[in-house]
Amino acid sequence: MKTGEHLDIFNNKPFNQVKCYFHDTYYMGAINMHKHNFYELNMVTRGTGLLCMDKDSTVVEEGNVFLILPNVEHGYMIDNNLIVFHMLLHSNFISRYSKELNSLSISLQNNLNITLDKSELDEIMNLLIELDQLQRSSDTSSDIMKNSLSLYLICRLSRHMPEKDKNDEKTYPEGIVKCVEYMNLNYKERINFKKICSMLGVSHSTLRSYFMEVYEMTPSDYLRELRIRHAIDLLKNTDKPILEIALECGFYDRSHFNRTFKDKTGYTPHAYRTIQI
Repeated sequence: MKTGEHLDIFNNKPFNQVKCYFHDTYYMGAINMHKHNFYELNMVTRGTGLLCMDKDSTVVEEGNVFLILPNVEHGYMIDNNLIVFHMLLHSNFISRYSKELNSLSISLQNNLNITLDKSELDEIMNLLIELDQLQRSSDTSSDIMKNSLSLYLICRLSRHMPEKDKNDEKTYPEGIVKCVEYMNLNYKERINFKKICSMLGVSHSTLRSYFMEVYEMTPSDYLRELRIRHAIDLLKNTDKPILEIALECGFYDRSHFNRTFKDKTGYTPHAYRTIQI
C-alpha cells in the first residue's frame, strides 16, 4: 500500500466492507511506512517485529492485537518470522454496525491494544483462516459472511479488554453515531443538517469535524455516498426505472442523480446498469 491509500481498495462493491488477509514477511517482504483513511485491526499470529506508528515504535509479538486509526502512518521496520493478520474496515462497516460497536468495550477512537495468550489465539485461528479464505472469493455471499464474521471476531476480542478499560467513558462521539443512524433511516427524505444539529445539541462545525476525523468527509458527502450505495444496489438487483430509483434514494430530479452518480462511479446510472447485465 502506498501512503495516502483510500477507500477505493474496496472496489465500491455494496457489501465489500472488510478486507482480511495474512501478511507473512518472510515470503511477502517487510511492510513499509504508509497510511490510509480507514481503520485497520492487526493481530500478530507468529513471530516478533518492530511496529512503527508516526514517530513512535514498539516491539510486537505473537498474540498482540492493536487498532490503527485512520491517517496514522505505520509499518514494520524489523521482523523475525513475523505474520500479521490484517482486517481493514471500510467506513460503511463502521456506520452499519455503529450500535453494536459502541455497545462493546472496544472504542474505535482509541488505539486498542490487548494481548491474547496462546490458547486464546489458537481458539480464533480457524476464524482468521476462514476470513482469509473468504477474501479470496469475489461473490456477494462471501462478502456478507466476511462482514458477519468480522463483527463476531471484534466481539470475541472485546471480551479480553481489561476491566478498567471497560469502565472508561466512551470517546467515540455520540453525535456522529446518532447522525449516521438518522441518515441510514431517512436517506430517502430531504435532510436538514441544521435540524439534526439542533436535535443532537451540537454545532454544525462540531458535527463536521467529527465526520472529517472519522470518515474524512463532511456529513453531506457521507449522505451522498450512502444514497449512491443504495442506488447501486437497486440498479444491480432490480429492474426499477432509473427515475424511480433516483426518487427512492433521495434525489429529486434525474439530472442531479445522473450527475452525482457519474461523479462517484464514472458512469451514468443507465451505463452502469448496462455493464452489470
